[in-house]
Amino acid sequence: MANMASDLRFRRAGTGDADVLQLLWERANARRRGTAIPDFPDPQAVEELRDRLGLAGAVAVLAEDVEGPVASCFATPLVGPGGEPVHGGAHLSGVAVAPGRWGQGLGDAIVAFAEQVLCDEGFGFVQLHVLQTNDRARTLYERRGWNLSREGDLHPEGSQAVYEKQLTQGPIQ
Repeated sequence: MANMASDLRFRRAGTGDADVLQLLWERANARRRGTAIPDFPDPQAVEELRDRLGLAGAVAVLAEDVEGPVASCFATPLVGPGGEPVHGGAHLSGVAVAPGRWGQGLGDAIVAFAEQVLCDEGFGFVQLHVLQTNDRARTLYERRGWNLSREGDLHPEGSQAVYEKQLTQGPIQ
């Protein structure tokens, strides 16, 4: 079994991968919550994700090893409070690592790959929301150079923190 990020194959994903991305996200969140790990993704959530991935400028990435998909995330163009596009901005979402692979550097690897793809696509900065109580994810983003922008945004699961990062040309570290 592969157990390091260097054993992975990274690729762009598309609307046809919505079920895989959604299932990874649902499994990671079930693990974080301490609930049963699902065998199949929620069909309605898959269709909603497929719609988001079909937006102009959307970017999805996937990491796979010999056993299949192990990490993923996606981004859509950033919109402001009034629904207007924010020039050069992307919103990163759905960062997920297969529960059995936590602690192996895969979260760092998939976020780094997404940052590079977004930079290559011409995005100058990226933003994400994370539950304030999700210390594991917050530590990952802070280690990767993301800056806390604000806290307290409302979400059905609890308050969120908003992080932002400037992207630069060249390889992501």
